[in-house]
Amino acid sequence: MQHVELSLAGGVAILRLNVPRSLNALSLTVLHDMAGALDRVEMEADLAALIITGTGEAFSAGADLRELQGHQADLRGYATELASLAHHTLARISRLLLPSIAAVNGVVAGGGLGLLLACDLAVAAEHSRFLAGYQNVGLTPDAGTTYWLPRLVGIRRANELLLTHRTLTGEEALRWGLVNAVVPDECVLPCAERWAADLVAGPRLAQAGTKRLLGLARHGNTLSDQMAAEQTAVIHCLTSEEGAEGIEAFVSHRPPMFTPLGPCSGQRKT
Repeated sequence: MQHVELSLAGGVAILRLNVPRSLNALSLTVLHDMAGALDRVEMEADLAALIITGTGEAFSAGADLRELQGHQADLRGYATELASLAHHTLARISRLLLPSIAAVNGVVAGGGLGLLLACDLAVAAEHSRFLAGYQNVGLTPDAGTTYWLPRLVGIRRANELLLTHRTLTGEEALRWGLVNAVVPDECVLPCAERWAADLVAGPRLAQAGTKRLLGLARHGNTLSDQMAAEQTAVIHCLTSEEGAEGIEAFVSHRPPMFTPLGPCSGQRKT
């Protein structure tokens, strides 16, 4: 993996896009490296959180347009391959049972916005900037942005970000709900690591179940279907070692000590 760095320690994986010269653009090679990193993450049963960040001035600027321009001989074929791999990779991130945290270190644009939206939590640097950018280059949105964005910020704000040249500051992104927190630039990764440490100490089975339930709701479950899924999930947790420990700790007025068994008996995706 030449364009992505992956570190694993203490139940936390940190995936860092490392192509600063292209603002961490999502080229085919970068996406292939990301896929390889996710393969490794899915094999590590003791992980509790995945942090995604970038090197340099950008989190990710989306597709590498210079690379696209260099494939004029078969632009349709190349663009199809690129979009398919990008969509598959971002969907994998959103479907991971372990929670994912975007540590936004700088510019977010185009498909980089989709990468941000695919994560469960997000912390941004004060100087970070958020834009769609598709209208600037005569393209329609991709990378799942038309799916995730209106669900997160509402259709009016999604229209504003996708149809105009609007750029959001970190504080504006916080007010819109694109990120959970804005911190000084040097605190972005430490903040994400603190959140990840909380997840490491938490109940893996319940975390995975919560992600699965939220995914079902996002995909249009009826209320009765959602309640049925909740009933199945909570009974599964109640009858697990984690549930027994959590209830015993509560009754005994002590902090719970959850054993890191990995999410959902080794099942890594929703």
